[in-house]
Amino acid sequence: MLYLSSGFGNFVQIITTETTCTLDTSSFPFDQHICEIIFMCNKHNVRVQVNWEDVSLEYFQPDGSWDVTDVMMRDEYNYVRISIVLARKPFFVLVNLILPMTLLSLISPMVFMLPNESGDRVGFSITVLLATSVFMTIVADNVPAKSEPFPLILTMLFISYSLTIAVVVVVIINARLRRLPNSTPIPRPLIWLVVMIRCLCFCFRRRHTQDMNGGEDLGCDDNKSLDAEEPIVKDKVWTWKDVSVAIDMFCMTLMYTLKVALVVVFTVVLQSKRNYEVESEHH
Repeated sequence: MLYLSSGFGNFVQIITTETTCTLDTSSFPFDQHICEIIFMCNKHNVRVQVNWEDVSLEYFQPDGSWDVTDVMMRDEYNYVRISIVLARKPFFVLVNLILPMTLLSLISPMVFMLPNESGDRVGFSITVLLATSVFMTIVADNVPAKSEPFPLILTMLFISYSLTIAVVVVVIINARLRRLPNSTPIPRPLIWLVVMIRCLCFCFRRRHTQDMNGGEDLGCDDNKSLDAEEPIVKDKVWTWKDVSVAIDMFCMTLMYTLKVALVVVFTVVLQSKRNYEVESEHH
């Protein structure tokens, strides 16, 4: 202790402390946290005051998982509050977990492009499902085990995993429907689905034909068959093979739409949450 002529005492001591803070992992692996360290004196009539404005990071050792983006300090009458802003480095999690899971999720609906006669549709879909299950296990081991707040990335991966399971179920049911005898009546909703898919395919082929012919409308004949680019034929006898093809096209379009929408919604929600945290930090 060094006493000055003015009556102030100067006491210098270097200490090493360990501190913990609560982490909000809802934005994992793009989470950012503010950890506060408070130094206070429990003696009466003793004022804690700092003689510097910024916290020195001279002895700070960089970490491979976290970045220190900002350090703030504020002193009150009997305590000093140091706020450390930590941001997780997401590159490892992105390359090793999220990107492979996303690619597997996008590959899954391509099973509907395989011909039914090949016999590999069920095997392909189950293989993708098993690979996704393995990655889900790896993700669960790397994500902090906390239920509150629950990481948004796990919600997205669970929904994507559920869609992959739905693909397997649809492939199995569709394989069964394709082998039904034509004498079995086709429900009207499935007939409407076939007609809708054929109309969409007809419109796409017609537009593509116009583009290939310099925008010339070739027209169509109402007496032509559906295979000759006629969208709807009256009194046409639909088969279960037609139903199977329509289900494949509908499910592939639906699954890709849902998976892309899932990624977009996750990105928007995550960005909105980060903007809210930045505004709260400034306030």
